Amino acid sequence: MRGALNRLAIFGLSIVLAILAAATLIWFSAPDSPATFLIIGTDQRPGEAGPTRADTILLAHVDPARDFAFLVSIPRDLWLPQPSGLTNRVNTAMFNGYDPTDAHAGPRYLAKTIEDNFGVPTSGYFVVNFAGFVDIIDAAGGITVDVPVLLEDNAYPTENFGTMSVRFEPGRQKMDGERALIYVRTRHQDSDFGRAARQQQVLGALARRLLAPSGWPRIPGVLAATLRAVQTDVSLLQVPALARFAVYVATNRSETAVLGREYTEPWTTETGAAVLLPNWDAIHRLFQQLFP
Repeated sequence: MRGALNRLAIFGLSIVLAILAAATLIWFSAPDSPATFLIIGTDQRPGEAGPTRADTILLAHVDPARDFAFLVSIPRDLWLPQPSGLTNRVNTAMFNGYDPTDAHAGPRYLAKTIEDNFGVPTSGYFVVNFAGFVDIIDAAGGITVDVPVLLEDNAYPTENFGTMSVRFEPGRQKMDGERALIYVRTRHQDSDFGRAARQQQVLGALARRLLAPSGWPRIPGVLAATLRAVQTDVSLLQVPALARFAVYVATNRSETAVLGREYTEPWTTETGAAVLLPNWDAIHRLFQQLFP
């Protein structure tokens, strides 16, 4: 029995040392040039296929020279011109760029929409749907989130297109994948801006979970879940930049921003759709700080 325990301890120590060695190699092999990645969460439900909209749009930027990273959330109702000349909600760009013969077409069309409007080229994209998000959080063993205020939603959408009531008490709490998905999707108590802030909070919680020593054994499972769940065009050469981003977020060397009320203005289109117009003066000031 003691011999088996010793072998198990040695095996566990070997895993930890391998992770530390890989992390060290990744860290020192990472380029010093900044990189920006587009993170897209879709509203695709189980069993659905074909073109889909972007429910979540995040820019994840890492700048090794400044030892700094940040996340910017772009609201899905932002009214922007797209490469085809059409002006519409930014969350329709991936749908409008869909090509059944090219899996990258929709996400790259959204990336081009963002680059054309904000002047920020991206180094690659990640697309994940609801089920993939749940699998990744569960593979990490759940996350711990500090809910700032009581959060209630009596019209949270269900998979069968109905609604249900959800509630989050304030304070630190453990969330599995399903619970975390509800937390990042609920919006009826506040707004899409509050929802975007919760999405950023959950990404930070996931990074801290995996970079804590207790989370290291979970990293292989999270990587496997990510490979299954995520569509991306990011190459292996860009993994070091992603590793740096996660470290900066987990160690509080990062900032977050939501293009909320300070950066947008409500507007109603001719067809009666409620959208958001960009306040370009405020947005340009923010992006000049983030992208010097």
